[in-house]
Amino acid sequence: MPRVTHLRALIDQCSHLLLPGRCVLCGCASNRALDMCPACETSLPLNLFACAQCALPLPQNRQPTISNAGLSAATPDNRKLFCGACTQRPPAFTRIVTPFVYRAPMDNLLWQFKFNGNLPAGRVLARLLAREIERQINHATLERPHVLIPVPLSWHRRMRRGFNQAQILARALGQQIAVPVLDRGIKRSGQPPPQRGLNRNQRRQNLKSAFRGCENLGARIEGKSVALVDDIVTTGSTAETLAGLLCAYGASRVQVWAVARTPLEN
Repeated sequence: MPRVTHLRALIDQCSHLLLPGRCVLCGCASNRALDMCPACETSLPLNLFACAQCALPLPQNRQPTISNAGLSAATPDNRKLFCGACTQRPPAFTRIVTPFVYRAPMDNLLWQFKFNGNLPAGRVLARLLAREIERQINHATLERPHVLIPVPLSWHRRMRRGFNQAQILARALGQQIAVPVLDRGIKRSGQPPPQRGLNRNQRRQNLKSAFRGCENLGARIEGKSVALVDDIVTTGSTAETLAGLLCAYGASRVQVWAVARTPLEN
């Protein structure tokens, strides 16, 4: 971890212990386990009306938001909905779970965590995702996997950023639901151009031969259910590529868990 990022992480950890909690979005005092005030939590856009397999937000007149009762991103109705892409070409993964839509203010929260190294924002995101995953597992609407694998970063992006946001989320999830994390199950092979700004087809081409399994990956996941963990699912191309790779190594089923899903392109 670069020195500046390491120092920032240390300051964040100390302030989190010594100072009163503050909302990571508006900055007001938040005397809650979650460092987010109720008003800002209510403003987060839930991914309720979505494809049951890839979690793509489907068009509707009004995007539901969170209620005071908490997250409820999986309902009997939305499990019956499928997008055209999943109907025509079923993906390698069994399901993507993303509680939120990637739009304001969730997009700002993820940006602060991913690109500005805002670790308190990362803790909030991890807690929100873990809460929804645990809720669905407890209600038997989601399978508890045998192992979690974070989506990898290239070595030089990790050096520049100081951390892998998917790894932070995976570790928090693993602790919350008592599932082991295979931190280095998948490696980047080479350095493809950044995915940001590319459409679905461009991303697929960009990802060809971009990943490889670590040593003994097959022995560690053969016959097991795996959940890939990431911060955002944009087009689903990375999820599809990695799910196919894990299935080739013997995984019985692959889920994808992320905080947010990007809506359809305008």
